[in-house]
Amino acid sequence: MRLGEGKPSLPRVLKRAVLPVLLLLLLLLAGCGDRAEPTDALILTPLEFTARRGPVSLTIRTDRDSLTVGEPITFSIDIVAEPKVDIEMPLLEETYGVFEIISADVPPDIPEEGLRRWHHIYTLSTYENGELELPGVTIGFTDRRDPEHVITGELISDPLTVTVLSLLQGDPDPNALHDIKDAVLVPVSRIGNWVWGAGLLILLAFAIGGLWLLRRRRDAEQTEPYVPPHIRALLQLDQLKSDGLVEKNEIHTYYFRLSDIVRQYIEGRFGLMAPEQTTEEFLRELQRDTTLTVGHKELLANFLRASDMVKFALHRPSAGDCEEAFNSAGAFVEETTPPPDEKPDESQETGSEVAA
Repeated sequence: MRLGEGKPSLPRVLKRAVLPVLLLLLLLLAGCGDRAEPTDALILTPLEFTARRGPVSLTIRTDRDSLTVGEPITFSIDIVAEPKVDIEMPLLEETYGVFEIISADVPPDIPEEGLRRWHHIYTLSTYENGELELPGVTIGFTDRRDPEHVITGELISDPLTVTVLSLLQGDPDPNALHDIKDAVLVPVSRIGNWVWGAGLLILLAFAIGGLWLLRRRRDAEQTEPYVPPHIRALLQLDQLKSDGLVEKNEIHTYYFRLSDIVRQYIEGRFGLMAPEQTTEEFLRELQRDTTLTVGHKELLANFLRASDMVKFALHRPSAGDCEEAFNSAGAFVEETTPPPDEKPDESQETGSEVAA
C-alpha cells in the first residue's frame, strides 16, 4: 500500500481521455476535405565532426542536417579519453547559438575497456530559418599519465551547419509581410456538421467526467493523513533495509530505490525539484541554494554521483559501500529533520508516495 496515493488528477484524466478524441476528430475532418498533393519527403542525413589531440577525441553530431522551424533536433557531444586524463566538459545553459536548449542529459563519465567516455545529449529547437550554425565545442584537458610532465591543452571542434526550413512553403521570403486577401467562403458539408456536433458532445461528456473525478480525488485527499517528509523517508529506508536487496545481489535496484528516497525527501523537505532533474542539473541548482549547509551539499554531491556510477556506469560496489551509502542517506535525513516547533508545509506533499 502507498500512503498519499489518491485518484488520478484532472490533467492526467483529460490527457488520457480527451486527446484521443481530438485526434479522432482531426482524422475525420481531414478525410472529409480535399486531399493535398504529396510533397517530396526530406532526406535526413546526420552531421558529425571529430577532432583528436593526444589521448583525447571529441565528436559532435546531430541526428539530421535539415529541419523545419520549431522542430526539435538532437545534438550530442562524445568525448573519449585515456585514464589519468582529466576533462573539463562544456556546460551548455539555456541557449546554444541561435538554438534553444529544450532538454539535456549529461551523465558522468563511463569507464569502457580501459578508457573513459562522456556522452551528453541535448535537444535543441529554433524559430529562425535559413542556414544556421551550431557553434563548435571547446573542451579542456589535463594529461597526468606522466606525473613529471603534466600536459594541459584544449580540443576544439568545427561548427555544424544545418538547414532550417520555414513552414511557409513556396514563399520566397517567409519574413515578408503581404496584403490581406479577400475573404473566402469555406463550404461545410452535412457530414462535417454531424462530425462537429458529435465531437462537441463527446468532449463535453469527458469534461464532465473529468470534473467528477477531480471532485472525488479532492474528497479522498481530505481523509488522507499527512506524513512529514522525514517520517516518510525513514519508513522507506526501513522498508528498503528489510527487503534485503544487497543480500539478494540486486545492487542496481537497491541504489535506484535509495537514490529515489533521498531525491523525494529533498523535494518534500526543501521544495527542490530533485526527482525531475539530472544529478548535474540538481547540483548546479543546489550551489545557488542557501537552505543546506556546505557539509550537507558535499554529502549530497558525493552520494548522488556514487549512485549514478552504479545506476548508469554499471559500477559494482561492495557490501560495505552499500551500507555506507545507506548510512549517509539516513544521516542526511536525520540531520535535516525540522525542529518540532516548525510547521510542516503540506502543500509540498500532494501526490507524493511512500512505501508503508
